[in-house]
Amino acid sequence: MVASVVMTMTENGDTMMKKALRMTMLLMALSVTGAYAQDYPAAPPPPNEPAPAPGSHGDPVGNAQRHLDEFKQELNLNPGQQAAWDRYAKDTLSAVQEIRDQTAAAGKQTDVQPAPVRFDQHIALMRQRLKEFEKMDQALKDFYNTLTPAQKAIADQHFSRLRH
Repeated sequence: MVASVVMTMTENGDTMMKKALRMTMLLMALSVTGAYAQDYPAAPPPPNEPAPAPGSHGDPVGNAQRHLDEFKQELNLNPGQQAAWDRYAKDTLSAVQEIRDQTAAAGKQTDVQPAPVRFDQHIALMRQRLKEFEKMDQALKDFYNTLTPAQKAIADQHFSRLRH
């Protein structure tokens, strides 16, 4: 009887039981993967700097400055590269400040808007962020062109670690 049920449930040459078994195994694999995922604590704030509020990333401008300082130290720039670095760092910090300020202003909006209007506002904010990221991208490209091959390798490695 079971064999006849299985045979009648054939779909594209594969039985429904095989599909159900595959789906069960996939769900089990995903649940096991999630069980071993770890939630690592945030890195402690630098000395004399207050800890960020839970769920926040602290000051984006301060974080960007810290990343720039670390990056510059890794690169060991020569004097001829300093002007290009200064432009890159200035443009990057300016863009991060603008994104931070736009995000803060959007977060302070208290008037309730219809959902389509809010969605349009969110899209406009994302377009503004994109423009700032494009400024950072161009500043990086201009600076990157001044680097030696060894420094470019360091830069490539540095940016492979960034996730935002």
